[in-house]
Amino acid sequence: MNQNDNLIKIHTYNSFPNLKNCILHNQFNLNNDRLLKKWKSSYKLLTPKSVIQKKIKLLKLPKNYLSIHLRSTDRTVNLKYFLKKINHKDIILNSQLNFFQKNIVRTINKYSNIKNIFISSDDRIFKKKLINILIKNNFNVYYNRILYKKRFRQTSAKDFITDLFCLAKSRLIISTTGGGVTYTASLINKKIKIIKFINEINIFYILRIFFLSIYYLKRIKSKLINLNKNN
Repeated sequence: MNQNDNLIKIHTYNSFPNLKNCILHNQFNLNNDRLLKKWKSSYKLLTPKSVIQKKIKLLKLPKNYLSIHLRSTDRTVNLKYFLKKINHKDIILNSQLNFFQKNIVRTINKYSNIKNIFISSDDRIFKKKLINILIKNNFNVYYNRILYKKRFRQTSAKDFITDLFCLAKSRLIISTTGGGVTYTASLINKKIKIIKFINEINIFYILRIFFLSIYYLKRIKSKLINLNKNN
């Protein structure tokens, strides 16, 4: 037997810890429920390499802080083209991002009285605007000094890991859309509470319901087409 046959290979499309991936890639006839439980619990064992630990130490994060997670580059859509862009259930409009920015202080005060804020973002301009708003409102702001690149994925792997472990150390994460980063942080530290802004009750909530309806209708349509092909 080849040594590689004993490995469950992880890649972009099977790395999310859920029962579906356990069933698809379980080569050893293990109990899938127990496998999933063990998979999730293994995240608590993750520790960053020394170079990442040094970067985090330089940030001088306080003991108590909350995090703001801004995901925009691959989840933001323009209302004019949203029907073509709904390929994920957690998308956000440009106007929603602006609303998030204008109401960030109110959102923070709704869930916490902590004045120390760590910001993680994949968008340089939006991050800078939010930092300025928070400083003007007497918050202590911390962030990884990322060298953003002019491409779809603007941050490096090193900066991504740095932000991930900073998020995992916080008490609360307020995220624009949630996603794999915040979910992974919650697996590393199960005490974290995560707030997804797109699920908040506000003037955009009816659009959230509409987007979800379109997303699931498109999924049902896709499954029916695949079923007909197989038949």
